[in-house]
Amino acid sequence: MAEAKLNPFVQYFKGARSELSHIVWPTRKEATRLTLLVIGASGGIGLVLALFDFGLNKGLEYLLSLR
Repeated sequence: MAEAKLNPFVQYFKGARSELSHIVWPTRKEATRLTLLVIGASGGIGLVLALFDFGLNKGLEYLLSLR
């Protein structure tokens, strides 16, 4: 007897649930460490961009003051 076909919607969620069981979730300590790493990297990149913007702004002000 042929197996009854499942609704594609149901198949999708069954597959998703199956895949979630294969995930190796990080420990609380790993998640905290990685979160702090992302926050630190974001802050560092933000600082570099702010300094770059400040330098370009001051350079442009200097060039415009030469008129």
